[in-house]
Amino acid sequence: MKCKGLVFGLLTLSSLFALPKAQAKQDPEYWRWFEVEVLLFKHTVEQDISEQFPLHLEPIDTSNANDLIAQVVNANHHNLRANLPLCELAEHNWQWNALPCSYEDERLSIEINGSPFNRPSKLSQLVKLPVHFFGPEKDIKDARSPFLVPKSHWVLNETEQTLEQRGLAQPLLHLAWRQPVFGRDDGYKFHLYGGKNFADRYQFNGFMKPQDSVKFAPSTVRNELDPLSQRMQNIEQLFDILAKGQHRFGANEDGQSLAPLQTEPNSKPVWELDGTLHIFLVGNYLHIKGDFNLREEVFIAPPNGDLAAQASTLLTSTQDKTEEERFLRSYRFDQLRRVISHETHYFDHPKLGMIVQIRRTDLSARRY
Repeated sequence: MKCKGLVFGLLTLSSLFALPKAQAKQDPEYWRWFEVEVLLFKHTVEQDISEQFPLHLEPIDTSNANDLIAQVVNANHHNLRANLPLCELAEHNWQWNALPCSYEDERLSIEINGSPFNRPSKLSQLVKLPVHFFGPEKDIKDARSPFLVPKSHWVLNETEQTLEQRGLAQPLLHLAWRQPVFGRDDGYKFHLYGGKNFADRYQFNGFMKPQDSVKFAPSTVRNELDPLSQRMQNIEQLFDILAKGQHRFGANEDGQSLAPLQTEPNSKPVWELDGTLHIFLVGNYLHIKGDFNLREEVFIAPPNGDLAAQASTLLTSTQDKTEEERFLRSYRFDQLRRVISHETHYFDHPKLGMIVQIRRTDLSARRY
């Protein structure tokens, strides 16, 4: 009986010690909070690039990442708008304009995916994103989600000014926030982006939008060909266009479609810098994982020949730029490092630079 009681006591004691660890991920009372400051910039001085970057875009999944930037840009100031006069919206005019007025029952409106009457987000309408983002002072002990901190918390101001004044770099994004830090498998990432928005001219995949770069197939004179002959003629035209490198198609002048034009279904922003930052703990060791794409406008020659020839042409072409096509290429930044808090960490790259400092807070220590 004594043995059974001892075993039961040990099991009960071990369960009490294990309970907080199991709750730590769900219960904010156990979260370990750190302050993170990030400065992202692109180099303005040309560097020798020995690394071969693929021409095509390698998309980064940002769908589940925290977005502190959109919260600022798309902020709804209900109290301020409540005192504005009502907008006079003309009949059948559903274009949303940046007017100093408010719409009736604006708070009650519910956006429906795909509806043409949805108000476009402020973020998607920006041509260029501001470099600096900061928020009001907030008590970390009351926080239940990550939040931006005031500019007075920043320590990388002098570094940013020095890089810019010496002409070494162009800052793209500078911000600092406080966040809970979890394990690597929790995937608690932050969506960071900045610079220009190329969406007015380019699709996310890098090709120019149809109105800027559609290649029209040559029109044909209608004749009395039998259906089979007409079809063979269309196929010959198609192969002729492929041979000439005109690899994107619209329609003939007479409306006949030869091949579908690959367009993207939405007009989401195409940021110059876009990706995720993942800060996580392995035991008591902090890690930083940066995953970004830096976009840059380039001229490329229309591809000709087989795949090997196309790759060679795209990367080494010396054609006159007036005969080339614009393309928004991507340079991938993918780096992982174990770091120490309160130290400044620089991540180098031929095109992109990142400086990060992680600072401890009153809630950084393990509490279980």
